[in-house]
Amino acid sequence: MNFTVLMCVYAEDSLEFFKRALESCTADQTVKPTEVLIIRNGKVSDEIEQYLDNVQSHDSTIHVIRLAHNVGLAAALNRGLKHVTTDWIARMDADDISLPNRFELQTSFLRNHPDSADITVLGTSLQEFTETSPDKLEWHEKRMLPTSHDELAKYARFQSPVHHPTVMIRTSALREVGGYPQDAGRFEDYLLWERLLLHGAFFANLSEVLLGYRVDSGAYTRRGGWAMLRDEVKLQKTFYKDGFTTLPLFIRNILVRGVYRLIPTGIKKPLYRLRTAVKNTSLGRS
Repeated sequence: MNFTVLMCVYAEDSLEFFKRALESCTADQTVKPTEVLIIRNGKVSDEIEQYLDNVQSHDSTIHVIRLAHNVGLAAALNRGLKHVTTDWIARMDADDISLPNRFELQTSFLRNHPDSADITVLGTSLQEFTETSPDKLEWHEKRMLPTSHDELAKYARFQSPVHHPTVMIRTSALREVGGYPQDAGRFEDYLLWERLLLHGAFFANLSEVLLGYRVDSGAYTRRGGWAMLRDEVKLQKTFYKDGFTTLPLFIRNILVRGVYRLIPTGIKKPLYRLRTAVKNTSLGRS
């Protein structure tokens, strides 16, 4: 099965984290990608630039697309989408870690599932981690999601149905909806899932944790604030206008998700952990 890893790197990324992320989804995988497209989203540090030159010259499956200016994540991914030559795209962020059997399990599921011909998006569970010292990782909350399409189609009206860094997406379907929405603020992935579902896409998740999601001291702060609230309101208005949600759901989402964006970080962090634990328990996992 052929697939392309699509990832972006930009000025604020760490060389050490980026190297580990790239190695985790290439050399460390039991099933390796057909190709890797790295979008250099604007200027990066000299160290990252040298590293990009080096990996591209030593691995014919790795290709770097250099953008002169940072155009945002959605636009950068769409630039990369134009160059994809495989049937599937596997997303990867520049600071996360794919577990060694991620692609083996995802491609096996896509080949062998009874509805494999219909699947458009396949995600997995993930687990948050912090790096307490070089090469020492501390693992935290697992983030689980429903696995079947019917469950995910309902779940998507309240929360994102897949974890973006874990997904494999059918290339043709992504192109049919125009790629990543570039006017969605910080929710380009969630709006993409809405568009795909409205176009009849079939979603699934693997229950296994197949990606380590890096978090830092500012992770909970970035999930809130007035800018995030504005993007949230804009997203929910789009969902309602498109008929993806009803008026009661629109009001519910604005209240529940909006309040969460504005509560202090000291409250948000334990609330998030409690909510995650309750959700995992409701799914029969821990």
